[in-house]
Amino acid sequence: MVLSSGCNAIKTGTESNGGFKNISMTNCVIDSYIGKKGFYALPIGSSGISLEMVDGGTLENITISNITIKNVSSPLFLRLGNRARPYAPDAEKPGVGSWRNVVISNIVASELGDYGCSIMGIPDKPIENVTLSNIRMRFPGGGTREQATTALPEQIDGYPDAWRFGTLPAYAIYARHVDGLRLENIDVELETADARPALVFDDVANLSLDGFSERRAGESAAPVMVFRDVSDAGIRACRPLSQTPVFMLLQGVVKWISVIGNEFSRVGKLFATKDGADSGEVFQAANNFGIINERQQVKFPWFFLA
Repeated sequence: MVLSSGCNAIKTGTESNGGFKNISMTNCVIDSYIGKKGFYALPIGSSGISLEMVDGGTLENITISNITIKNVSSPLFLRLGNRARPYAPDAEKPGVGSWRNVVISNIVASELGDYGCSIMGIPDKPIENVTLSNIRMRFPGGGTREQATTALPEQIDGYPDAWRFGTLPAYAIYARHVDGLRLENIDVELETADARPALVFDDVANLSLDGFSERRAGESAAPVMVFRDVSDAGIRACRPLSQTPVFMLLQGVVKWISVIGNEFSRVGKLFATKDGADSGEVFQAANNFGIINERQQVKFPWFFLA
């Protein structure tokens, strides 16, 4: 199936108090180029895949696989919110919904906008158990230092769409309020230099990152990823393909972080800390740092540590 939309090519929500369960989608090509400014005045589609639950109800047991995506601002937008709009004017206002048990695999995405991918729940109500596997994405780059350190508003009761959050602090994947996140064999590449990290995990528990690779364009002082209030995380078989001064920036409360069996020959330092993060919570073993050369001995940038 070939899908083209000026908005979201594959989407669940928003107008559902009941939810979406036991759904499988596969073998699609998404090409959302519309040739001129269209929906929301965007020159290309808003997102390739949007799974949204903001008006109560339950989203669960969904698989999406074998999708080619191009000409969208955001490849993936996964959102649990609490707009709580009833299905009829006189109906009871729904409570907070649930979002869990989703697997998205075998995705190739290119010719993208600058919004990146979002996986966002709300405080005290996380997205649960999402797996992204065998995904290759090429991003345009161009992000700034200011964007890398900007705190995004929660927008708990707002309309869900990738463009409403603007440019993310991560150029590839930004995850916030998630419990049970598995990323397997994720390859990302930049067309131009970007001052943001590839990945940001903010209030994430039970994180598994296995087989991540990043190829940058030009030099960047940004870490590959940021952990902010993250617990129970395992990092394995990751392989930055470009020189980077620091692999991880740890912020706030981080607990039980294991970093085992990674290829770090282009990494100057495993981690830096900020906002009281305890470096003693990181266990590392069997990581290959190779021979650290002078180019890798770069002082970690002030705008991440300030």
